[in-house]
Amino acid sequence: MAQTGPVLPAPGGEGTGDLDLNQLGVALSRARYWILVPTVLALVVAAVVVNLITPRYTAEARLILQSGDSYFTRPNGSTDPGIGPFDEREMASQVQLASSREIIRAGIDRLKLRGNPEFDKYAAPGLVRSVMMAIGLSKTPTEVERDDYLVEAVRERMLAFSVGLSRVLTIEFSSNDPQLAALGANTFADLFLESQAEAKKQSARAAGAWLINTIDPLRERVAAAEAKVEDFRARKGLLASGTSGTLPQQQLSEMNTQLSAARSAQADAQARAKMIRDALAAGRPLEISDVANNELVRKLTADRSALRAQISLEARTLLPGHPRMKELAAQLATVDSEIRATAEKAVRTFENDARVQGARVDQIGAALDQLKGQSAQANENEVELRALEREARSQRDQLEAMMTRYREAMARDAKDAAPADARIVSRAYPPATPSFPKRLPIVLVATIATLLVGAAVVVTRELLSGRAYVGGARAAAVPLNAPVVPLGAAVDAPLAARDPESEPEEASAEADAPADPPALAGKPAVQDLSLVDALRILAEAADSAGSLGVFGMVASDVSRTGLDSAFALGRTLARRRRTVLVDLISPCDETRPGLGDVVLGQANFLQVLNRDSGSRLHVVAPGAALGDSPDAWEQPLRRSLEALRTAYGCVLVAAPSPAYSRLSQDLARLADAVVLVIDQDAAADTVRAALLPGSPELIVVRSGAAEDAVAAAV
Repeated sequence: MAQTGPVLPAPGGEGTGDLDLNQLGVALSRARYWILVPTVLALVVAAVVVNLITPRYTAEARLILQSGDSYFTRPNGSTDPGIGPFDEREMASQVQLASSREIIRAGIDRLKLRGNPEFDKYAAPGLVRSVMMAIGLSKTPTEVERDDYLVEAVRERMLAFSVGLSRVLTIEFSSNDPQLAALGANTFADLFLESQAEAKKQSARAAGAWLINTIDPLRERVAAAEAKVEDFRARKGLLASGTSGTLPQQQLSEMNTQLSAARSAQADAQARAKMIRDALAAGRPLEISDVANNELVRKLTADRSALRAQISLEARTLLPGHPRMKELAAQLATVDSEIRATAEKAVRTFENDARVQGARVDQIGAALDQLKGQSAQANENEVELRALEREARSQRDQLEAMMTRYREAMARDAKDAAPADARIVSRAYPPATPSFPKRLPIVLVATIATLLVGAAVVVTRELLSGRAYVGGARAAAVPLNAPVVPLGAAVDAPLAARDPESEPEEASAEADAPADPPALAGKPAVQDLSLVDALRILAEAADSAGSLGVFGMVASDVSRTGLDSAFALGRTLARRRRTVLVDLISPCDETRPGLGDVVLGQANFLQVLNRDSGSRLHVVAPGAALGDSPDAWEQPLRRSLEALRTAYGCVLVAAPSPAYSRLSQDLARLADAVVLVIDQDAAADTVRAALLPGSPELIVVRSGAAEDAVAAAV
């Protein structure tokens, strides 16, 4: 039975495996034909299919949603455009309207799509469908069902959508005929405009029908209200008097005017009489205009002036006591008295006028008081009259507004009087290139998809098998002392014809009780080969090893040649499989940790693994010396090498010839194959000395051939 033991951490992390991209590349390279052949087939099939598919052409027409009314078609000549900014919901509503069943049905009739085999699948049913309908497996559709099928077929070819956040509405139509595609897009755009205009006309027609049913009763109510106003006015005597209101109001206004005029005339006459009287008292009657402007006073004033002039003339020759001077003085006194009498007469005239106006004021006031009493009674009636007038006026205004709306509705019901709230900004033209199939993109997508699927299958297989990880997963699953697959079995397994029925039994026997590695069947234990042949054998063994890596040993009694050969083998194998080279030929160096430090427990693999600068090869230095006591390091060395086997696809150990080293002898017993690099002319004794009991097959490489192979690998 297989023994179990502790597991050492493999390179790449503690308990977790790092992805080995190199191993994935090798796996993809091995399966390249399984990937490339389906990819080429997909390329050919896609190219054939896209050329056999009937091309489909798509044309588009674009409309912009905006008010179609002008100043003359808007109600009441309004400047309001009548259409506000559209939001997403309104645009979605317009899209649904453009793709409604009513518009699609109208488009089917206008485009004459009934009977077109491209859309009407029942116009020319195929042989299979005809036979199925004939034998009753498929029923013959009714006209309604056939019409529904046709509508759905056209709906699939017709697409309406809005462009971004704009008011632009795009209508696309697809057909095998480019002319029909363009005609269909333009037809559905025209039908959308016609549906909007028809909706406006129907709205105007419905409004007109409602208005005419409302106007007739309203007209009767208006006539009754106005008749009631006139009847009340006649019964209450509230007769209208022009634009001044009722007759009592006009009379009251006139009385107020007359009363004001009489009081003004009275006050004026009294003022003038007082002024003249004051002037007479002061002896200056001629300073009052009413006296000075009197004709008699002006004549007397002229006579007075003449008398004064004559007195002045006579006074030069006559004394005051002269009879002539006395006569002239008497005449002057008479003139002055006449002027004063005239002024007093004017005073009496103004006083009489003032008394007349006062009497008139009294009369008008009495009449006004009487009229006020009558007016108070009339005001109560006027309040009720104004209420009746307001009711009649409101009904009249309502009637006139409805009459105006009715005339506008009747005008918009006429042809072309209700333009649609949209216009076509881009008509569809027959497309030159098909919209489906896109030959180059389809071929490229099919080819790339097949390529990616094939690569994904290979990568998934590698991930599930665990071969794509550096360590962790494999190291945790395989014990350190798990059975080793011998090189002879690894090489012969894919080549020998094996009995399928015996495979499970052989696998069970190998798992339960591994034996010492047998020699290659039909081959000698010692093979004298070139380094290239040794590389081929190791590579085939690594490819057939499964989850366990191959452990090979490169030994030589010439240190430099053996190490160079080991590096040549390791670098070449690293191109195909993850490979690590343990260098035990170089001198031990305690300053540089290596395998000896791992065996002695002084370091871990993360500290001793190094990357070869010229390849993907990982290198482990010798590290500390193991000493002369094999019991101290034999088991730790075995566990360490087994841990490397579970983490790497190929483990190479470069060591001295087993004929001269106890460590090399132990390693040779663990190895799947030993490559012995000897001089070109070495004797057969050197080869026999390397043969030890329990060692695997020995591959002998002459140093001359090894140097040529090293030069070729580098």
